Amino acid sequence: ARRAVGGASMDIRAKQKEAVKEMLSGSGRSEEALSAVEGFEWKVLVLDAACREVVAPLLSVNELRRLGVTLHLSMDGEREALQDALAVYLCRPVAANAARVAADSGSKLYGRLEVNFSSRVDRATLEALARSVAQSGDESEAAGSRIVSVWDRSVAFVALEPRLFTLTSECGESAEVTATGLACACGALAAEVVVRYAPGGRAAAVGEALVEKLRERSRRREATGRGQPLAVVLVEREADELTP
Repeated sequence: ARRAVGGASMDIRAKQKEAVKEMLSGSGRSEEALSAVEGFEWKVLVLDAACREVVAPLLSVNELRRLGVTLHLSMDGEREALQDALAVYLCRPVAANAARVAADSGSKLYGRLEVNFSSRVDRATLEALARSVAQSGDESEAAGSRIVSVWDRSVAFVALEPRLFTLTSECGESAEVTATGLACACGALAAEVVVRYAPGGRAAAVGEALVEKLRERSRRREATGRGQPLAVVLVEREADELTP
């Protein structure tokens, strides 16, 4: 399903691209992480399947190279150890991905790891990551010392054009996952959002979850309500007269 976004100043693709480039260029890294190297640094980009969908329409191989990315690898596949390299992870905030990050850290697959979750990570997943990291590695060096940062990036949607986006393939899993993608898109636009949906059915389930996520973002004082007004209208599939 596609979502059209109106308004000349609401270029959702540009905003999504800016967020991913900021992640790769090191904006927001700690002083410790930045002082580990001087100047430009080559890095490995590690993506799960959903985040590969996010990055693919935004950045070409040449653009990734200009941002210092020499390799972009699947998180789920076998990867060669590069123990002197910085690895930048972008993945969904789920238990399986947290366990994989901990395993990579414990096995010294890379020298340093920057972990970026595509949407807000819950406390249970963070605690599971911390426990797994603490249990991995050897006594001479803490595995956690290789994880230099953990971030929520709010990029769990696929920006195809300046005013058109879709959701990643896993968003069909549940109303909660779909609402997460929509909340990330609304957050990217920093828009004042009004959500409308008919009672009952899946659209209502997504709408209720979306409203709660937007309220949570507002409580955390994240970017909301400063852009153009945006109406999110959710309808059931059978009400869509445009899609064959």
